[in-house]
Amino acid sequence: MSLPGPSEKSYFDHDGLEIVFVKQLPPELQVECSICLQLLAEPVILNCNCGVNFCKKCIEPIKVKRNPCPLCNVNFGVTVRNKQLERTLNGLQRRLVKRDCLVLPIECEFAYAGCTEKVPQANMAAHLVDKIAQHMTLLARQHRKDRTEIEALRGTVNSKHLPVQQPPTFGTIPIKKSKPLPIQPPAYHTVPIELTVSHVESLRDERQGMWTSTPFYLKTGYKMVLEVYPDYQCEYDAYSDYFKDYHNFLAVYLYIIRGEFDEQLKWPFVGKVDVKMINQRQGGKHQTATAKYYPGDSRGARRWRDSLSGRNGWPEFLGLRFLYPNYLVNDQLVFCVDCVE
Repeated sequence: MSLPGPSEKSYFDHDGLEIVFVKQLPPELQVECSICLQLLAEPVILNCNCGVNFCKKCIEPIKVKRNPCPLCNVNFGVTVRNKQLERTLNGLQRRLVKRDCLVLPIECEFAYAGCTEKVPQANMAAHLVDKIAQHMTLLARQHRKDRTEIEALRGTVNSKHLPVQQPPTFGTIPIKKSKPLPIQPPAYHTVPIELTVSHVESLRDERQGMWTSTPFYLKTGYKMVLEVYPDYQCEYDAYSDYFKDYHNFLAVYLYIIRGEFDEQLKWPFVGKVDVKMINQRQGGKHQTATAKYYPGDSRGARRWRDSLSGRNGWPEFLGLRFLYPNYLVNDQLVFCVDCVE
């Protein structure tokens, strides 16, 4: 397997594999379907004027709806399987193009626990996110099985009066206190995730500052960023002839951006996303709000470019006078973003 040469043309079959024919094809030989643009699978020809071959599964929906030929726009009623072309295509020598093998199916990382699914390497991250509950069930089952085997071995050893080594304890693992999170968390995190906004006082002084988080993924696969900035609203005072502040709020917005799994997701995004500003004083109440995305909402539409548009959030998330001393500690705010089922 190797990359195609400069003069070689590569094709994709219906399994997503990229191939190259060993010998040069005659110019009059049709190998691609005009609908799916992949190698012909079970080629059929229509009783119309164009004489072009299509994949059987591509032309069947058009035939059922009694639509005309997609190329010559002539009505047809009969499709004939082109067995001669099918034999010719099957007899051509071909080789597989090796790029990064991301389309080849591989075993799940939890195969040892009983997961039997094989998914393309490019989709493995999404598989691990979607199947968390199933994987946890398989791990628990595997744990019980291992525990039973250990007990059986222990009984066998005791019956022979041999010294017994204590099996490992499957108790609760103590959780160490996590270190403070960095100002910008690494990309490709899944929610819930904590985002730390630093230098808030400098944003208030400039009144033009804005903080945008590193992109993160919801557990459903949608990619988002969080935007935070002080929102100052002013009004003109005719008596003193100057503008004065009358509403000072912390504005918080969510944006859906272009992500790695967009081709596999349903659009527009419909659901709820919780944004929680953490009260850093012990026993305090957190400031929480929920962003809702409804069917047909343009804010949940798919993004085709890397730009921030279609924001959803709150221009008056919390009054700036309430930030200190509970939420703003050491000139830092901490947010937690989570997806609601």
